Parts: sequence; structure tokens; C-alpha cells
Amino acid sequence: MKKQSPDLSDAQRLAYLEEHFSYEVREMVYCCWFSVSARQHKVGVQKDLEQFLENTALDHFLLHARNLLEFYYEVEKPHMYAHASAFVKGWRPPRRTPQINMLRNRVYPEVTHLGWSRLATPPSDKSWILADVAKDLLLTTIQFLDSLDQKYKSDFVTVLRVECDNALTTLGQNRAEADADLFKSLEAAGHLW
Repeated sequence: MKKQSPDLSDAQRLAYLEEHFSYEVREMVYCCWFSVSARQHKVGVQKDLEQFLENTALDHFLLHARNLLEFYYEVEKPHMYAHASAFVKGWRPPRRTPQINMLRNRVYPEVTHLGWSRLATPPSDKSWILADVAKDLLLTTIQFLDSLDQKYKSDFVTVLRVECDNALTTLGQNRAEADADLFKSLEAAGHLW
């Protein structure tokens, strides 16, 4: 027998969206911004600390991006993991973009830092363009939020929707600068992820 998502009331589902789902979305955005900021504000005095902050931001971004990827696109173990279809009847996520596919194909083997796949990845393929991944997941988030039944559209969820729009605008404005800065910082560090 196939296990289904837990039998939750509408109030419990809304509380889940407001606490846990919004946390994943916000953390993904904050970690993306922090990662770009960490790269832009290197001063070279404490290189180990600067690299630690940059790596921490990347790791946390990928953790939250992976959680959202699973929420929207993966339907395994609905009795254990929340999925968009538990909130939107007939949920069909948008087609996976190249960035979403790249995230899906790379996040599991590469976030596992002691995975052997890291040996097979050439340095030129280790770069992550976080802003592009974040934008694609934010667009999916907006589609999800817009698809919610009215009973889940609380003031809190409405504010989250506005925050997603604002984040998309900010990421779009800073993309060229962020991408150029990313490449410079990786070159200066002598490695690419």
C-alpha cells in the first residue's frame, strides 16, 4: 500500500506553510545574497575565514535549494516529506529549467563533501551560478503561491509572495555584477567549486 501525506487540517497545513515552507524560501534567498556579498567583500586579511564564510553560504544555499527542489518536483515518501501537491490539488510544477536540472543532477553528489564524484568533476564545471538557481526556484515558488486555494492565502503567505517578487527583482538587477564577481573571486582563490 502506498503511503500518503499525513491527514492534516487546513489550519495545520497553513501553519506548515507559514513556518516551515517560508523558512526554506527565505533562507535560500538570504544565503544567495550572503554568498554574493561574501564574494564581493573579501579583503584578503583573513583568507581562511573569508573562504569559510563563502563556503558556508554556498552550502546553506544548496541545502535550502535542494529542499525546495524536492518540495516542488520530487514526490517520493509523501508520508515523510512535504510536497507541493499536499497543498495544491493537481500540482504540476513548471518544466525544469536548465538551472533546476543542473541543481538536481549536482546537489546530491556534490553537497556530500566526501563523495567520490568530486574527483571526476573538472574545475571548469564546479561553478554554481546561485542567482540563476534562486531565480528559477523563486519563479516556481510564485507559481505555487499563486496556485494555493484561498484558505491558505493568509496575510503571511501574501507577504511571502511579495518578498519573492522583490527578491526576483533584486537578483535580476545584480546578476551581471554577481556573475562577474563570482568568477573573479573563484579565480583569485585559485579554484572553482
